[in-house]
Amino acid sequence: MKDDIKAAWGEIKEYIKMQLNCVITSWLVVTYDKIMTLKKIITTYLDVTNDCILLGAVVATIDFVLFDQFQFQVALILLMSIIIPMLVSATMIAFTHPFVVLRALPWKKLSTSHSTLQLGLIRTITIIGFLFVPALLIVGKDEAIEQRKYLKGKRAKMEDLVQPSVLENCQILTDYINASSSAILTYKKNELSLELIPQLTINLTMLLLSITKYPVQSGLQSIFQDKKETSSPSFWIVQLGLQEFAKTIDESENATIGFFIFSVIWSLKSCAKTSVMIKAEAKSFLPLPAKMLLYLRYIVLYPIRIGVYVAFFSASIGLLGILNHYHAEISKFLDPFIWCNNSTTTGGQQLFDYWDLTRNQFQSVKVSDLFRSKYDCSDVENPQFFRIPPTELYTIISFGQAYGLFLGFYVIYGLILTWIKNCINNDFKTSTMGEKIQHILMTLHCPEAYGDWDTDHDLDVAGHLKKWKSILTESLVMILMQCLSNLLLLVPLFVTGK
Repeated sequence: MKDDIKAAWGEIKEYIKMQLNCVITSWLVVTYDKIMTLKKIITTYLDVTNDCILLGAVVATIDFVLFDQFQFQVALILLMSIIIPMLVSATMIAFTHPFVVLRALPWKKLSTSHSTLQLGLIRTITIIGFLFVPALLIVGKDEAIEQRKYLKGKRAKMEDLVQPSVLENCQILTDYINASSSAILTYKKNELSLELIPQLTINLTMLLLSITKYPVQSGLQSIFQDKKETSSPSFWIVQLGLQEFAKTIDESENATIGFFIFSVIWSLKSCAKTSVMIKAEAKSFLPLPAKMLLYLRYIVLYPIRIGVYVAFFSASIGLLGILNHYHAEISKFLDPFIWCNNSTTTGGQQLFDYWDLTRNQFQSVKVSDLFRSKYDCSDVENPQFFRIPPTELYTIISFGQAYGLFLGFYVIYGLILTWIKNCINNDFKTSTMGEKIQHILMTLHCPEAYGDWDTDHDLDVAGHLKKWKSILTESLVMILMQCLSNLLLLVPLFVTGK
C-alpha cells in the first residue's frame, strides 16, 4: 500500500512539475515577445524623442519678439521634421491601407465590406492620431505573427493543419502581416527622407557651431555654454576621494556637445539601417554579406551628402572660421568724424597707406574699400555710425536667399530626376504618383534605382538580362547626377573662398 501511495505521489509531483515548467516557459515566451515589441516601439520613437530634446533646447534660446532670428528658423525646421513625416505617413496609410491600424480579424472584415462612414471615420482617426500609428502597426503585426505561430504550434499534426478553418485563419494573418509590413515600410521611407536627413544635417551643423569661435548667425551659443558653478559632490565621490576629478570633468566637459555627437552617430546609423531594411523588404531574400555591403555603402554615402548640405549653408552661418575676415572687419570701424570728413572732402577716394609685410613694400588702398561700414553724415556736428557691412560682401547671397536657392535647387533637381527615370525605367513610369514622389524624395539624398532586375518573376533569362542592364544604367546615371548636384551645392562655399 505504501509503495502504491509513493508511486502515485511521485507521478503527481512529476505532473505538477511538468505543468509548472509549461506555465513558466509560456510566461517567459510571452514576456520576451512583449519586451521585444516594446523594444521595437522605443527604437521607432527614439529619433523623434531625440528631435524633441533638441527642439526644446533650441526653443529655450528663442526671443519670441524676433521671429527672423536664426534659432527660430532652426526650431521651425526641427518642428517640421518631426510632424511632417509622421503626418504624411499616416495620410498615405489612411488612403492605401485604411484598416491596417486595427487587428487582423477587424481588418479582414472591414476590408471586404465597409460603409463610406466607416471608411471616412477610420481615415480621420488615423490622420488625427498620426503620432500613434507606428506603435499600432508594430503591435498589430507582432500579435498577428504570434497568433499564426500559435495556430501552427497547437495543431502539430498535418491532418489538423490542413483544416479549412486553420488555413483560412493563417491566410488572414499572413495577409494582415503583409499589409502592416507595407504600411511600416511607407513610414520608414518617409522617416528616412523627411526626418532623419534634416535631423542629421541640423545636428552636424550645431555640433560644428559649438566649436566655431565667430559665427555670423548667433543665438545658439547658450546651448553649448559649460556650467562653471558646480553642485556639491555626492557621498560616494567624497568617500572615494574623487572630488578634484569630478570638478575637472564638470569644468572641462560639456554634456551638450556629447549629446550632439551621440545624436549625429545615432542618426547616421538609423539612416543606414533604415535604407538596408527598405532594400531587404523589396526582396524575398537578402543574404547577410549583401546587407553588410549595403550598410557600408550607406555609411559612406550619407555623410558625404550631409556634409554637402552643411557646406552649402556654412558660408552664411560662418562655420569653422569661414567668415573670420568678416568678423575682423566689423570689429574695427572708422571714427564717424573722420569718415564723414573724408567723404565730404575727397568723395571717399582718400588713400590709406600701409606697409605690406608679405611683399616688403608700401601699399595703398581707398579708405572706402577698407572701411565698408555705413555712416550717417546728415548731421555734420554729430555724425553717427549707421550699420555694419553686410555678409553679402563675402557670400554674395544672404542667408534668406540661401534658403530660397536650396529649395529651388531641390525642386528643379527632383523634376530632372523624375524625367530621367520616366525615360529609363518603365516600372517607375507606370507607378502611382505617391510612389513616384516617395521614391524621388529618397533619391534626392542617395542615388537609387527604382526596383531591381530580379523583382519580376514572370521574365525569362533574356528579360532579366535586359532589365539588369536598364537598372545598371539607371544606377550609374543617378550616381552621376548625385556627383553633379554635390558640386553645385558647394558653389556658395567656393564663391565665399574666392
